[in-house]
Amino acid sequence: MTAMHALDRRTLLTGSAGLLGLGLLTLAGCASGDPAASPSPSASGPDPIDDALPDLTLTRLFGQKVTPSTAFYSMALAGDRVIVYDDTDTIEGRLLALDATTGATAWSFADVEPAVVALGIGATSFAPSTLVTAGADGDAVLLSTTYQNPCPGGAAICSNASTEATAGLGVVAVDLAGGGIRWHAIVVPSLDRSDPASTLANDSAVEPIGGTETVVVVRAGLAGLVVLPGGEAPEREEQARTIGLAAADGSVLWERPGLVVSSVTDVVVAMRREAGVVVDVVLDPDTGEELWQVESGLRVLEAGAGILAIGDQEAGRVLLVDSTTGEELATVSEGAPGDAALTTDVRIGTDVDGGPLAAWGREMLDVDVDDPSWRQWSWAGDEARPGIERSQEILLLSRIDAGYAWHSAGSTAVVACDRSGAARSERVLGTMRGIGAGRLLVESSVGFDLYEVA
Repeated sequence: MTAMHALDRRTLLTGSAGLLGLGLLTLAGCASGDPAASPSPSASGPDPIDDALPDLTLTRLFGQKVTPSTAFYSMALAGDRVIVYDDTDTIEGRLLALDATTGATAWSFADVEPAVVALGIGATSFAPSTLVTAGADGDAVLLSTTYQNPCPGGAAICSNASTEATAGLGVVAVDLAGGGIRWHAIVVPSLDRSDPASTLANDSAVEPIGGTETVVVVRAGLAGLVVLPGGEAPEREEQARTIGLAAADGSVLWERPGLVVSSVTDVVVAMRREAGVVVDVVLDPDTGEELWQVESGLRVLEAGAGILAIGDQEAGRVLLVDSTTGEELATVSEGAPGDAALTTDVRIGTDVDGGPLAAWGREMLDVDVDDPSWRQWSWAGDEARPGIERSQEILLLSRIDAGYAWHSAGSTAVVACDRSGAARSERVLGTMRGIGAGRLLVESSVGFDLYEVA
């Protein structure tokens, strides 16, 4: 099963906001100096596979500058579409899907709105600000929450006492290619105020989190638990649930009460409470069946390409494990017990052969504190390998794709590096927002640009 997109929510264009917990790395080109030994986990040099990686050419295809009518709250690259969305007070619900080759508008919210309204009386909200997509490439859909307004006369705001029922909450799937509505599923139905369950329903929210070619994974429950980035495990089972919907028609495939999904790749990672302690569990996305449970005290930090990065903060280490079995594959970072910095910066993606590749940054501790130095490490089914020591400009490891480690630094630069940390592309201004299918999406303080990667 090929995992589809679970695309990060971003902030209004500022050029520096919106990066979520990415590990610090440094750049001089991408790296400078000679390979040097590191105390753990391995003292081997840069991987010889880097010699086979060609330099990349980044050619700008199109972009847009920020104006009062083109300020975007979030953006994503999904297949052959660039999706840009804004839900600020000035341009409520502005949504555009652009052709990723020409920049022409494929469809906009104006094309979708009549069908959204036709879903039912009071279907007033369409908010795809997390820009989650699912489905096979030719049948991919963009997912949005919907809100059926319970206020009398369709008023925007009303008190609970004036309503006879709670709001209905759902998920709508919009065809990514053409903008037509594929399906609409009510996840939290409207309840009469006399129903004891209406109190919980009134405080609920629904969030699509990610999907595969066949399944959309949604979390529903108390808004304070399900709308937070990453979610939060409920105190009681009835407060939240994770639901699998068919990407083709929105039908319910499975449901897991008491679980809040945190990520979707080839597996679903969700959390629950056991004896007051939050634990991560790993589910099969097709069936919702629990595959295995992460040991208490350890947390999933990153997922992708069939592996999970598990943080053990108490021991100061990060493990790579097989996503479907939990089998330990490697220890990628070790340090002092309780060292939280070691458990925050691993990124996982694909190597040149399509297999898993993990990379992370590690500070060199035997240097002048006024001139900090870092080294990129990586793992691709072998030993953890050190790259070249670098210093000066601080960068962030953003994404791993097809053997390249993409780095960014706010609105300063985006650059592709190999496993050793050597630059394999020119630098372009901005912050990385997406990579795939030979395209690179970059946001900057003046707008966004789409590049062809070749």
